[in-house]
Amino acid sequence: MTGPAAVRLIANSKGIRMDARAVPPCLEGWRACSVPLLEPSIPFRAHKTTLRSTHEAAMEYAKARRCEEAIWVTKEGLLTEGTITNLFLSIRGHLYTPRAMGSNLLPGIARGRLLAAGCIAGHPVTEANLVVADLVRAEEVFCTNAVRGAIPVLALNDEQLGRGDLWREAAMLIFSPL
Repeated sequence: MTGPAAVRLIANSKGIRMDARAVPPCLEGWRACSVPLLEPSIPFRAHKTTLRSTHEAAMEYAKARRCEEAIWVTKEGLLTEGTITNLFLSIRGHLYTPRAMGSNLLPGIARGRLLAAGCIAGHPVTEANLVVADLVRAEEVFCTNAVRGAIPVLALNDEQLGRGDLWREAAMLIFSPL
């Protein structure tokens, strides 16, 4: 395998296994679609796990709509996360990420790094209750992932979203030494 790769360490009752897979490049950004979060109590949702059938089904839904990511929305209309990412929105000089709501969100490593930074390019970073309308009014939307960094989200459900450059600053912070 050549190029960027993700290495995964899997521990279970049978022992420990390590595997690697290629990481596809993110050329200009991703298109996303919203998906209802039908199972808010997915076992171990706040932990990285191989119990991913719900994630895989959401990703198949997204791919069928020519999207690279699916963003989960609770029955109350709140945004949570993507199937492999956390979400960030730039709105009027602030950078917001959905509030960790019990077991409804995997508080990713990249998300944690940006929250710990507290500020990106002069934009304070905070958690907030966010809805789909916030995505549409945001000046910029990007997703984060510890392997891929920050990825701009260009559209949601075929509606174009705001574009900016904060995602580049976020990517540098995610991968900067501690």
